[in-house]
Amino acid sequence: MFRFKKKRIDVTILGGIVGNGLSWFDFTLYVFFVSTFSDLFFPTKSQFVSLAITLSVFASGFFIRPLGGFILGYFGDLYGRKNILIFTTVLMGVATSLIAFIPTYAQIGMAAPIILIILRLLQGFAIGGELNSASSLLVEHAKKNARGLAGSLVMSSTFVGMLLASAVATFVTMILSHQQLITWGWRAAFLFAGLAGVVALFIRFHTKESPKFEAAKKLISGSTKSAFKKNLHFLFLGIVITSSMAIAVYFLIGYFTTFIVETQGFSLKDAKLIGFISTFVLMCLVPLFGFLSDKIGRKPIVLSSTLSFLLFAYPILFLISQKSFTLVLLGQILFAITLAPVSGVVSTMLAEFFPTKIRNSASAIAYNISFAVFGGTSPLIAIALVNWTGNIMAPAWYLMGCAFFSTIAVLLTKDNYKGDLL
Repeated sequence: MFRFKKKRIDVTILGGIVGNGLSWFDFTLYVFFVSTFSDLFFPTKSQFVSLAITLSVFASGFFIRPLGGFILGYFGDLYGRKNILIFTTVLMGVATSLIAFIPTYAQIGMAAPIILIILRLLQGFAIGGELNSASSLLVEHAKKNARGLAGSLVMSSTFVGMLLASAVATFVTMILSHQQLITWGWRAAFLFAGLAGVVALFIRFHTKESPKFEAAKKLISGSTKSAFKKNLHFLFLGIVITSSMAIAVYFLIGYFTTFIVETQGFSLKDAKLIGFISTFVLMCLVPLFGFLSDKIGRKPIVLSSTLSFLLFAYPILFLISQKSFTLVLLGQILFAITLAPVSGVVSTMLAEFFPTKIRNSASAIAYNISFAVFGGTSPLIAIALVNWTGNIMAPAWYLMGCAFFSTIAVLLTKDNYKGDLL
């Protein structure tokens, strides 16, 4: 366990980790019911069009994330990380619970997808202020030689939330008939996810505010605007560095499941089992690389991911494109191993880029712009590339192209893993 600057901080650790994990559980659950939502809310004569529309709604939650990151990040810099985390927990829980009660297209027509989109946007707004506020809270509490591990625990909890979403979706899919699933099973999953936020809310009310933020409130002078101007290059580099990770994350938890079901003939149960196992591997490896980054630096760890994407994206996706359960599972596990290093380090790296005065907002903007532009759109872009080119390997080239620019951006940064937070 890493050491913090203050004692009696266990609840704060839980507030950052458990709350973040449950928020991502809520946000990610949608992607595991893409096929279900496609039939219930976006029925068309073309399977591709229905899937594309459903994935576009998934992406809409990402498009609003930069706005949520900017507004909630700004208030987090102004009023504290703890207060924003309480707000995001409430908003996410309410929006997710309401999704469980939306009538279908067959019942109320176009109003159904419109309501779904609105609630998805509220989820996206909430998640925009979530991860980076939690990262700022824990990184600012941690000692200098444990910041990488602190940030990686928050990111690992993100994958715990995604894993929980996968587990719940897999569970209801396996125990219910298809008719039960589309009638009420998916609704039960969303209601459970929304109500789980009560646990996070209770914990977050008892967390401690960041000591770095408390000190900064008394000492910082000057405008936020000028601080942003001085750090615009870090904002840009942060967006580019995060881009390949954003694509890879939603290839793993979104695109691959849809791809092997719709084009490779896998059952939904097998596809979700593969996704569950590979996400579990990713979750376990993330803290290891966060810990390692405290020893050898952030840059070598991130470069190990971006260079691996360049070298191995094509052969890994080749494995995933096979019709063998074993080969697809192997491919997704290798993909998770490749993704783990950058996932374990990026939140801490972003936190170290910016001074306390703008850390919450600047890191949230960089992270969420990258995930809005590259992450939320990646499943849609991937199926579009396959559909347009007729080449099931086309998504690999997209990931490799972004990984190239991420590698350049990492090389242009200065590693601050041994320095004090600004």
